[in-house]
Amino acid sequence: MSEMEGAIRRRVDDAGERWGSTGAVAVVDAMEQYNVEEFRLNRPLLLTKQQAATALAMTYRQISRLMASGELTPVRIGRLVRFTPAELESFVERHSGPPIEAPEWPDRREPLTR
Repeated sequence: MSEMEGAIRRRVDDAGERWGSTGAVAVVDAMEQYNVEEFRLNRPLLLTKQQAATALAMTYRQISRLMASGELTPVRIGRLVRFTPAELESFVERHSGPPIEAPEWPDRREPLTR
């Protein structure tokens, strides 16, 4: 049994003692924790342009334009162009702002003035 599996079993046993039959909730919680830790271990250090585009919900071409404008800084290894997850996260933070307020639309019952 791996260390991770042992930790999950201990959490499930602890939850069963504390909450009785609701130990299933603890199983789900433990598995979510396991998935987060597994993701951290398996997270790539560098992402391709296509992976960056997918992560940012953009197109490949938009990523190229952001690189050309200097808004995204890639890591270059020879001819390879890659992005760090931290660069993508900082890009999102730089472009996050307060929500845009929707304009007020005229009441349809009022006649429009020309």
